[in-house]
Parts: sequence; structure tokens; C-alpha cells
Amino acid sequence: KEQPKARDSSPAMPADLRQMQGDWVAADTNACALCQVKIQDYTIRIRYQEQQDGALLKQNVSIDRLDEQRSLLIINGGTGAWPYNRAVNDVLKLEFFNEKGWHKLSLKRSDA
Repeated sequence: KEQPKARDSSPAMPADLRQMQGDWVAADTNACALCQVKIQDYTIRIRYQEQQDGALLKQNVSIDRLDEQRSLLIINGGTGAWPYNRAVNDVLKLEFFNEKGWHKLSLKRSDA
């Protein structure tokens, strides 16, 4: 007997966002002391520390939609946008803004 196909839990999710799902860490070990990004469904959680003894920066945002043409994540009810870039070799470049300004992260898939 043929097994029924699993139902897609997010059929309306854009392909680019679907490929971003999961856990990410810094692609360059010299980039930051700690860098953890989790993208789950339409939520992004970032934990970022520039130096070992530096403050832990935290960002939690909701993605409203993707502007795949301009490579922008439209976030928090359309009040903001974060640029992103997906490389072929599964590297994600993400820019996010907080009270200290813009931060650029170069990320790779987490092994964990």
C-alpha cells in the first residue's frame, strides 16, 4: 500500500522562508563570541554577543511576509524590514537593527 503524503503544515510559506527554517550559528568564528539564530515558522529569535564579556543582545521578531524580490523580511506588523541574503552553499546573511544600530551576521546551519 502507498503511504499517504504528510500534510504541509505551512502551505502558504514562501520557498525562501521555508529554506531558512532551523537553527543557525556564526559562519565565521571570529565574528562574535556568541551568535545563535532560530527561525521557526514566522518567528526569528536572535541571541548575539560581540565580545566574551559583552552584553547579550536579544531580538525576537515576527515575520509578516517576505519581499523575495528585494530580499527583505517584513517584520512586526509591517513596521520594519530586515535585509537578508541566501547563498547557494547554505549561508544566510542577515541584518538586524536594535538600539545600538545595524548588525550584520553571516550564518551557517547549526550542527545541533
